[in-house]
Amino acid sequence: MAPLSPVPPGREHWVVSPEQHAAEFVAGLRSPATRTGYRGALRRWLAWCEEAHLDPWAVDRRHIEAWLATQPAGTAPGAATAVCSFYRDAHDMGLTREDLARGVRRPRRPSGPRGTWATVEEMRRMLDLARRVGGDTWALLAILTLMGARSGETVALDVDDVLRDHGAIQLRFHRKRQIVDVVACPPGVIEALGPLLARRRTGPLLRNQHGNRMTSRQAQERVRDLGRRAGCEQPISPHSLRRSFITAAWAAGATTSEIMAVTGHRDPGMVEHYIRGARQQTGDAAVIVDRLLGGDQAPE
Repeated sequence: MAPLSPVPPGREHWVVSPEQHAAEFVAGLRSPATRTGYRGALRRWLAWCEEAHLDPWAVDRRHIEAWLATQPAGTAPGAATAVCSFYRDAHDMGLTREDLARGVRRPRRPSGPRGTWATVEEMRRMLDLARRVGGDTWALLAILTLMGARSGETVALDVDDVLRDHGAIQLRFHRKRQIVDVVACPPGVIEALGPLLARRRTGPLLRNQHGNRMTSRQAQERVRDLGRRAGCEQPISPHSLRRSFITAAWAAGATTSEIMAVTGHRDPGMVEHYIRGARQQTGDAAVIVDRLLGGDQAPE
């Protein structure tokens, strides 16, 4: 990175400006949605530093926590992730002597279920419908439903990200924070990918009607349309299917670590958050106590 020229007075320790590094950091993120969210959070953070007469390269966790307290409850957790990731990257790049966001107490996400869900039967109906539609729509829904992948990671897949290992087929996902995971495909995904791989040798794996890479918005539109046509009770988005995959896997006996290995989650707390929502929806513990106390007995 080129040094600033000229360096602002009193900022001789700067190698690059926080604004410049923020722009480069955001540009390096793969997901368009993540880029948009991080860009907005970092702009708000740097503007707050300017108003408070703080040097962004000389703050500590107390300043970041004070700023987070000014953010809406619904966006504060995401803003914390953006700013902490920004400072961790700055430290890794040698721009700061230490991670200035280390030890930040992040706002808690609201407990309980959030967003929409698909039942197992609704997931089955959507997959059956996608199979009849075929092509990219079928492959898209199979990956989202049977592997719990993020929408941005799914549409970012290239044909070269489909790997073969001793007869098995794997997908190479480019996760957040430039992490790469290779995950084995279940039979339903292999079946859906077959027609695409038969005619594509390079370029984007999933494409729109014009032959270009499918965008996250186009993926969302296809999923919503399938959910509506399949008669789902709630509006279904790609992230709805990610939640639904996690809860279905948990209900079938998969452990948290097994689920994380497929979905790419690094924090078991996020998986537990979805599972908690599923438990609240079914009320299993309440049903158990009701039966224990004779609630399932017919009245005399």
